[in-house]
Amino acid sequence: MRQDSPVRALREVRGIFRWVGIGGGSMAVLLPIVAAPREYLLYLGTMALVFGLLAQSWGLPAQGGLISFGHAAFFGVGAYASALLSLRWQLSPWIALAAAAVLAAACGVVAAEMAGDLAGPYFSLATLAMAEILRVVALHWTSLTEGAWGLVGIPGLPPMGVGGLAHLFGSRVTDYYAALCMLTAMCVVQAWIRRAPLGLALQAVRQGEVRAAALGVDIRRVKRIAMGVSGLFAGGAGALHAHIFRWVDPASAFSLHLSVLPLVMAMFGGSRYLLGPAFGAAVLYLANELIFQRLAPGGHLWLYGGAVILIILFLPDGLLGWIETRAGGRRGPV
Repeated sequence: MRQDSPVRALREVRGIFRWVGIGGGSMAVLLPIVAAPREYLLYLGTMALVFGLLAQSWGLPAQGGLISFGHAAFFGVGAYASALLSLRWQLSPWIALAAAAVLAAACGVVAAEMAGDLAGPYFSLATLAMAEILRVVALHWTSLTEGAWGLVGIPGLPPMGVGGLAHLFGSRVTDYYAALCMLTAMCVVQAWIRRAPLGLALQAVRQGEVRAAALGVDIRRVKRIAMGVSGLFAGGAGALHAHIFRWVDPASAFSLHLSVLPLVMAMFGGSRYLLGPAFGAAVLYLANELIFQRLAPGGHLWLYGGAVILIILFLPDGLLGWIETRAGGRRGPV
């Protein structure tokens, strides 16, 4: 009976997490209705979802121990590809966004292939180098990207809805629901991967590539799939970001900030949990915008630095891991 108590407590806590997630998702769907008179709240919700999507995409390869320091590469490729397709080639922003996400996914596959057998810090440095190379290319290929000036006047996403309904879905609401749908799709795909053989293969790779290869895991294939799916949604986040702000430049699209930020957000929320990265992104982004930017502009460096210190010293499993432990659940060995 005593042996069953920790297991029962763990199930109860995870059941609570599940219901909280459902409640949070319902609130997210209804936010535009509640915040319609105040566009700033809708903007905050949209950007929290965009950063949640970026952090969630980072968390997928991290399940296999593939720690990326260069996720800005996929974000920037998605932003520039969607901007160019809609601005220069006059494609619908929706089609441009989808095509840009696919192109970013291809970059993820190429990155995994170029990294080859690299693991640990060597893999991380390889992804960082890729992001920096793409930033330099975007900065100097002025005939395509306009260099440091960037691309201005990118069309926004057309409002959803037909006829009179289109008035209800203005640009802000459209951006919000586009981000929410993409984040939901990322979570669904990640949940499916966790339960599929690919999820077991990722766990095996995390424990050690030599051991995983000895068990028959195709390491290269696992890396390609994980980085490809991650690049798909990170590129989608970048494309959506470009259409929201209507501009993109190399310094912002390929910023080192966008490579480190998803790592901090995912680890702070709890990268081992399905919704941990998105949860961490929402908490840190909203804390920065609502508290630090008001009391101490530029204080986001203190916020994210403090988050890293908390992760190292007190939250090795993130906020969700700390909540689970405090509520009586105990994580077993992974």
